[in-house]
Amino acid sequence: MFKLGKHEYQENVSISLQFGKRCLFSVLFLTFLTTSTNGQNSNAPCPVDFNSYTVEELIHNPPQHWNFNCITRELIDLVMTDEVHVVNILNCLKDVHLCKGPGYELIADEIYNRVSSGGQCKECTPELLGHVQYGIRRLQKLFPDQLREGLAFLA
Repeated sequence: MFKLGKHEYQENVSISLQFGKRCLFSVLFLTFLTTSTNGQNSNAPCPVDFNSYTVEELIHNPPQHWNFNCITRELIDLVMTDEVHVVNILNCLKDVHLCKGPGYELIADEIYNRVSSGGQCKECTPELLGHVQYGIRRLQKLFPDQLREGLAFLA
């Protein structure tokens, strides 16, 4: 057995979080943006024009007909680059009374649904998985503590 330097250890922990735990929190965080609340087929075209919504509108008055094809890298950047949104999702997971908007509640509900089903994304297309990987890297780079907290909370 060999010792790892701090940087190598952190990198290995990061890789372990990504692949060993399937980056459950990150994937589930992204399902807020991608999962239909009406159980629609994930192969259906996105019925929502997100160009006409602000992030605040998505959080406080989320569209009812979302599906997996609604995710874009731009949408990931809008939500995942704001620590307030990441922290509010974690707070909502801890206690439903801490939810600060119906969008956060949808996120928490979807996270719990995915956790109970093993946290696997069986309906994800290769394109969506690419978006998820992009989102994971963004979350790791911008908010590694929140990523660890989310993974610890869900484990």
